[in-house]
Amino acid sequence: MNGQKQSSADYWGAKFRGLQNKYNRTTEEPKMSTEEIRATIKAVADEIADRGYTDAAKFPDMPEDARTLFRTLSTAANQYLATP
Repeated sequence: MNGQKQSSADYWGAKFRGLQNKYNRTTEEPKMSTEEIRATIKAVADEIADRGYTDAAKFPDMPEDARTLFRTLSTAANQYLATP
C-alpha cells in the first residue's frame, strides 16, 4: 500500500472509530436514559447521512471497506431508531 492510500485509510478509519465509539457508548453506559441512547444513536446516523460518508461521489478517496463500515453502522442505527 502506498503512503497516500495508507493515509486515506487511516483518516477514514479514525472517522469511523469516532462514530463507532459514540454509538457503542449507548450499550456501555448503564446510566444513560432511553432518550439519551436514542439521541446519541440518532446523532451518529445523522452525521453519517449529513456528511455523506456513504456517498462514493462525494468522497472518491474513501476506501470501499471504510464506506461499507459507515453503511453498516448507519443501517444498525436506523434499525434501532425504527423500533418504538
